[in-house]
Amino acid sequence: MNSKLGLDFNKVAQARQLAKNIADQVQGFVEQYTTVAVERTLCRLMGIDGVDANQVPLPNVVVDTLKEKGVLSEGALFFIANAMIQTGLTPQQIAEQVAENKLDITKVVTRDRKRIAETLQPVVDENVNRIRARHDRRDHYLHHLQYFLHHLQTDYLHQFHPDCQISFLNDLPSLQQPASLRASTRRS
Repeated sequence: MNSKLGLDFNKVAQARQLAKNIADQVQGFVEQYTTVAVERTLCRLMGIDGVDANQVPLPNVVVDTLKEKGVLSEGALFFIANAMIQTGLTPQQIAEQVAENKLDITKVVTRDRKRIAETLQPVVDENVNRIRARHDRRDHYLHHLQYFLHHLQTDYLHQFHPDCQISFLNDLPSLQQPASLRASTRRS
C-alpha cells in the first residue's frame, strides 16, 4: 500500500524496526557504563560527605578507589552496600575507612542483589527525604523573604517616600515571586 506521498508502508515499518534495533543496541551499550560524576553523586545521595586528610572529598576518594581498581562500572552503591552488610557500618563510616586505607570495599564478600537492594533502600529513602525537607525549608524561607520584602517596600519605603516607585520585587525572578506580589508592587 502506498501513501499520498508515494511511501511504501512496508519500507517505513522496516526502517522503523531498524532504527529501534540500533537504538536498543546503543542503550544496551550505554547502560553498561557509568561516569565518575554519576558515581560521586550517588555517594553523596548515600550521605557520604566531608574530606580526607588531604582535603579530598570523601565521595571522590571512594569513586577514585573503585576507578583505580577497574571496577567502577559495577557501581559505587554495589560496593558500599556489600560493605554495609559485611561490616555494619554506615556509608559515611565506610567512606572514612576507605580514605584511611582501613577498608578495601572491593574485597568485601559479594552479597546477592536482593539483599543489596534491601540494604540500600532505607538509606536512599532517608537521604531523599532529607533533600525534600531541605527543599521545603528553602521554599518556606523564600516565601517569608518575599513577604518581608513586599512589606518592607510598601510599609516602610513608602512611609518616607510616598511618591517612590521602587519596583525591586519585580526584578527578582530567582525568588519565584507569586503573581499576587508582583501585581501589588506595580504602580501606574
